[in-house]
Amino acid sequence: MIKRIVAIVVSVLCAVVALPQLARAEPALPPVVDGRTVSYDGDSMIIDGKREYIYAAEYHYFRDPSPGVWRDKLEKVRAGGYNAVSLYVAWNQVSARAGEFDWSGVRDLGAVIDYAGELGLFVIVRPGPFIGAETSAGGLPGWIKASEDPGRGATRTMLDAGREYLASVDEIIAPRQWQFGGPVIGYQVDNEYCRDNLQREPDRAYMAAMVDQVTEDGITVPLTANNCGTWDDLVDISGKDTYPIGWDCKAPQGRVPDLFEDFWDFKPGTPRYMVEYQGGMFDYWGGGGYANCTERYVDGKAEIALRNVALASGYTMQGIYMAVGGTNWGWSASPPLYTSYDYGAGVPEDRVLPAKYYESKARAYFMSTFAPLRRTDPAPAPAVTDADVRVEARRNPETGTQFNFVHHRGDWNARADRSVRVTVPTRTGERTIPAEGTPELRVGPRESRTVLTDYIFGSGDGGNPGAELAYTTSDLMVDAPGRGRGRLGVLYGTKGDAGQTVLRYRGTRQPKVSVDGGEVSTTWDRATGELRLDYRHDGVATVTIDGGGYRDLTLVIADSERAQRFWVLPADDGPLVIEGPDLVRSATLSAGRLTLTGDTTGAGRTVTVHGRAASATAITWNGDGIRAGAELPAPAELALPELTDWRRSPVDPQTAPGFDDSGWVRADRTTTNYQVVPQTPVSLYADDYGFHTGDIFYRGRFSTDRIPTRLDLTAHFSSDGSGGDYSVWLNGVFLGSHGTTGQQNAVEKSFAIPAGTVRPNRPNVLAIQLQGQGQYQLTIPGRWKVPIGISKVALSGRSGALNPAIDWRLQGNAGGEDHADRTRGPLNNGGLWGEQQGWGLPGFDDSAWRPAQVPNDDQRTPGVTWYRTTATLDVPDGLDASIGLTITEPSAGVHRRALIFVNGWQLGRYVADTGPQRTFPIPRGILDENGENTIAIASWNTDATTGGIGEVSFTELGRANSPLEVPLVDSPGR
Repeated sequence: MIKRIVAIVVSVLCAVVALPQLARAEPALPPVVDGRTVSYDGDSMIIDGKREYIYAAEYHYFRDPSPGVWRDKLEKVRAGGYNAVSLYVAWNQVSARAGEFDWSGVRDLGAVIDYAGELGLFVIVRPGPFIGAETSAGGLPGWIKASEDPGRGATRTMLDAGREYLASVDEIIAPRQWQFGGPVIGYQVDNEYCRDNLQREPDRAYMAAMVDQVTEDGITVPLTANNCGTWDDLVDISGKDTYPIGWDCKAPQGRVPDLFEDFWDFKPGTPRYMVEYQGGMFDYWGGGGYANCTERYVDGKAEIALRNVALASGYTMQGIYMAVGGTNWGWSASPPLYTSYDYGAGVPEDRVLPAKYYESKARAYFMSTFAPLRRTDPAPAPAVTDADVRVEARRNPETGTQFNFVHHRGDWNARADRSVRVTVPTRTGERTIPAEGTPELRVGPRESRTVLTDYIFGSGDGGNPGAELAYTTSDLMVDAPGRGRGRLGVLYGTKGDAGQTVLRYRGTRQPKVSVDGGEVSTTWDRATGELRLDYRHDGVATVTIDGGGYRDLTLVIADSERAQRFWVLPADDGPLVIEGPDLVRSATLSAGRLTLTGDTTGAGRTVTVHGRAASATAITWNGDGIRAGAELPAPAELALPELTDWRRSPVDPQTAPGFDDSGWVRADRTTTNYQVVPQTPVSLYADDYGFHTGDIFYRGRFSTDRIPTRLDLTAHFSSDGSGGDYSVWLNGVFLGSHGTTGQQNAVEKSFAIPAGTVRPNRPNVLAIQLQGQGQYQLTIPGRWKVPIGISKVALSGRSGALNPAIDWRLQGNAGGEDHADRTRGPLNNGGLWGEQQGWGLPGFDDSAWRPAQVPNDDQRTPGVTWYRTTATLDVPDGLDASIGLTITEPSAGVHRRALIFVNGWQLGRYVADTGPQRTFPIPRGILDENGENTIAIASWNTDATTGGIGEVSFTELGRANSPLEVPLVDSPGR
């Protein structure tokens, strides 16, 4: 029995002994660029003296081990209407041991920030030290968890290590701040460090030390926090997070609130900032799968409803979590999660854009480009003709523009239609909208509508004003420059719904109206100078209005389906509006030439140009000259090879009594920092010996003159250890396996020892393979310091307990904290024998292995067997293909586990009878699309009946004709 070390916090009434400051020179930073400034007030961020609505896409670049994919996803973020990206940084990806930092290759934070800057996206960095994000240990390195530190707080280890880490990451971030010409406009210090998330009083000295370090490193852009308002005095902008729809994609959707009225107090003089706002949800082992998250739980309508609630509550900074999905490759996830971190995001893990991306991007264009949204005050709620409908209003105090958000009262999920009129005060008096005698405004199932009043087209760009919008019952996508000095407005609404737009003109002279492509009726009121347009949203109608004392105005009125084909791209002289392709990655207009790049996913796609873009005299698409309206190239066909010629290894040898484990680490620690007191003479917790990821193997030698008949084991898989499992052998005889059911911290199991297994008075070898699914992410007392490993090993016989001395050795990932694979990093590999020998790597010589048929169920020997094959791909030039690896089981209920390696990268953790994941996307850049690829699968037979592996095949997840080029990621072999 050993005693747990209790961490001593040197404190008296929350005062800590001051720790020595890190000795370092003043940061060397580039010169400030004239005119580049970042500030804020109580309404919004102010960039270069101009108010901005910050609509940020949360993106975890470290979940995409391919820098070329970073750019692809960031281009889709920008094309989807976001003007900013929020970047978590995972400390455990770059620091395998104390004092070591590796920012190269797939860990190149500077590269992803630079990519965002090149695309014109603002960047908010969130480097921690703690991030959470369903990452292993919340992004903290395993060696931090194994230390005396009880969690985040003012202990010497956490303070010194945290400051050292921030000093390293800030060398990358500081010179990329906005004032130096970079895109970084905000910096979040730590994350979710407050009583609500810790269940204890947070340590002020820790948070203050982290803020001090960041300031010393030359970070001068606004410091932000997502900490329940706890640290308002330490940071500039204090933000919040919320996931109102809920946390389980299999469950019914939760209620979207009418307003965030009581959502903590806001720091006076700062903009309202929703740091993390629901854009999807993570899924658990045994969950419903991400298709359900995307298509039903947080679909396009949910996205729009949520964004409107935040707008109605006065938020001018929204961070959508997650806007971009990724992969929990290697051992990067927190225990409840499987490999995919798709999150039901608008830009998904596999990069194939779903319906919700197209459905919600029109609202995103409005939010990121519409100037009056950047400063609003609450306005009296307009009257509405149906008590089951609620209207929230906000008004810009400078322009008088009012936003009236109309949705189902109390239950946005309502499936019933509601048709209403609202009574709104306008600058010409109170008026009923829509006008009496015309169709009412329909609020369809799960819809949220916006009635916009009192807006002058063009007023946001500082140019000559255009026509005045009295109101519209359509949603406005964008107000953009038109041809010449005119303006372009794009309106849209649910297909088949009636719409009404009223424009106010000077004088009594009726403007000239022409309509192309749809049915729009006009009514001119000479007394008021108002022109009313009535229509149904059906296809696309173009209304051109000349005269009336204002610049010419073109209104493009689309139904919701056609609106999905519109793209609004930022440009120096105002947004460019393009219609038709499946994706427009970039658009520039210079000297009459419109240069477009983008994707098509099918035949029949064309390009239609609107507004200023229509003035182009020449158009190019992906480098080729085209005419407006001409059909664009469709994607080529993709032929994927079958995966054949498999070879199979012998079962891993570590279970054999005669295996040479002399090179393994001896378990000799008689103390531990973990809260679970071991019932063994030495610690058998993996982290105590520098093994923080993946499988752990134990071998214990003992001798006894009595015959044991039972073995009792207690194993730990971190807190919430979903998906954990272990297998046990004694003298090479398989005793069985046992694992977690749900989110258990520990599992106990008694194993019967067959007669004749133990050799009395001779050496006996107990072998255990244990696999956790990562470290629990939250630094909550009682849960943070739960280990991965074994706390009890007890042998007993007919006469009772036996207590033989057991000499333990253990092995985890090759090298432990001095990990062997410097390219793939510290989280890619665990302690399987095949991983130690490089069986998952390209170039390993498997010629001595026996040929194998796959699918294969004839491997009945317990333990791990490896299957390897190679496949050569030939993806046509100009084709952006998303390819996955799918395992199909021949029958239901098969129990087997597997790790999937592609060119040495661990891209899949598979549990056949738990699921739900059976297809594993392979990032472009990892897969050699015009060369040979190595597929290796480590299949763990845990019950001696269902070893082997199911059918393994490549799966086409999506393809597009595209200019995207993704460089190959370095994938060194054996």
